[in-house]
Amino acid sequence: MKAKKLVSLALPIMLLGGCGADTGADKPSTKVEAKQDKKEVLSKDKYLVKINDLAMELTQKITEITDMAMDKSNDEKTFAKEFVKQEADLQKTIKKFNSFEPPKEFKDAHKGILKAVDCYSKAYQTQAQELVKKEPDQTKLKESMELVKQGKDYWTTGMKPIQKAEDDLQSSTRSKDKTELAKDSIKVSENGKELVGEWGSYSGSTFNVGLDFRSDGKYSAFDDTGKTTHEQNHIYGEWIYNADTNKLTLDASEYVKDGKKYDKDDLRVSIKFSVKSIKGDTLTLVDEKGQEQVLQKRK
Repeated sequence: MKAKKLVSLALPIMLLGGCGADTGADKPSTKVEAKQDKKEVLSKDKYLVKINDLAMELTQKITEITDMAMDKSNDEKTFAKEFVKQEADLQKTIKKFNSFEPPKEFKDAHKGILKAVDCYSKAYQTQAQELVKKEPDQTKLKESMELVKQGKDYWTTGMKPIQKAEDDLQSSTRSKDKTELAKDSIKVSENGKELVGEWGSYSGSTFNVGLDFRSDGKYSAFDDTGKTTHEQNHIYGEWIYNADTNKLTLDASEYVKDGKKYDKDDLRVSIKFSVKSIKGDTLTLVDEKGQEQVLQKRK
């Protein structure tokens, strides 16, 4: 198996494993959690924000590497050279996971996250070292893939209590806002039937579909800006609305990016939104970073 092919198979496992996790330190012999520098102990609220920010930063960098790995126009030599540059940048982000101390209630969870990023660090550093060789050691490259899988397991376990705390916090916030939102918004029923339909944006008279919620609980998400076809970029899956928390959860069963279909076994994506309001034909969703997405319903 060619080196580029092997790396491209490893990347989606990390990218799609949980909240968005990923990679480690500068030297394989140095564990991320081994540093003893004095660090700031974060409060619960600050810690949740920090971990979320780092997860998103890491996911973005992994996405960039994944896109590069899937780019058929790059030859092996060009790919290896660019991979080394991006891997070095990735390691800088990974170090940030060890730049602070978690609050007491998240100490065990944070240890799991540090184990995860240590696995990722070693895996991707090994890949960078091997890919620049004329004859990469295929055994080491395969071992790096196993480290990525091991890291994903650590990450998933570590993120569980953190995700629960975030859910509880958002649920509490939503309870406070519920009365205010009800004044000028359409009330979403328990089965979420008001969400059913095609949502997106209008460009003149042209409607661009972003999300299509069906009454059978299935959904489709598209990059429908006219640049690519639905077949080349889409996510299919199931949607669930929780009326108690006012949260919309999208679970993916099929993910295709730039014509590349990812293996179903690698998909562990769960995207969550808060339904801020439905006013007329306008749906406002809030993602886990607090960013609003305003969608219009097809008329």
